[in-house]
Amino acid sequence: MLAKSVHPRQARAANQARLRFLIKTLRKFYFFSISVHKCNCGNIESLILLIYMTTKQLLSDRKILLIMAAVLFFGGVVFFLHHTQANSDLPTGNNTVVATSASPVSAPTDAASRDAKRISDLKQVQSELEIYFDQCGFYPGVAHATPDCGKFVANNTWAGVSAALIGSNIHITSVPNDPTIGLNYIYVAMHQGIGYVLGAALEDTTNPALTQSVHGIVNGANCDSPMYCVQL
Repeated sequence: MLAKSVHPRQARAANQARLRFLIKTLRKFYFFSISVHKCNCGNIESLILLIYMTTKQLLSDRKILLIMAAVLFFGGVVFFLHHTQANSDLPTGNNTVVATSASPVSAPTDAASRDAKRISDLKQVQSELEIYFDQCGFYPGVAHATPDCGKFVANNTWAGVSAALIGSNIHITSVPNDPTIGLNYIYVAMHQGIGYVLGAALEDTTNPALTQSVHGIVNGANCDSPMYCVQL
């Protein structure tokens, strides 16, 4: 039986039609892969259907079929790698639990900030006490207006030293206090105002500043840890 002859124009037209179909199919596969990757939907059934329909249409031409099969194979590998990467970027249940349980870690950071403020406040008050000493020749007990500083009167409370510094006409308008409501710094003036002890209770008992603090009972002030004290 003789094979049916095909006119060259007909063969060329058939090949061009197959080529157009191949390009059109590749475009569909490309945009389909992009859309599946972006939506992270993992629509494997649609991908299989697309491969089946393409293969069915191209069975009549082995060369194009082999090319298409290779393209689909490598395209499937790329799709799988993208899909796996997208899933790996999603938070897992274990990570969520760790993040939730780790949220209270902010508390020590707040405590550290408050402790840093306490140490800074005491340095500020030390500077203000020196201003008072320069005017009166002793550290404050009660307020004395300048230039007549009057006689030293003991007043070993934070409210007392604050009132003395603000009310002594030495241009001090405010005196800091412990950032935790209800707590106060401590102030104890030594005999006749020749020295003083300042203290603040730190929240972090491992704060390095505690190693530089004076310790024990100092002029009636308890400076044991976690009390941070400075003495002059």
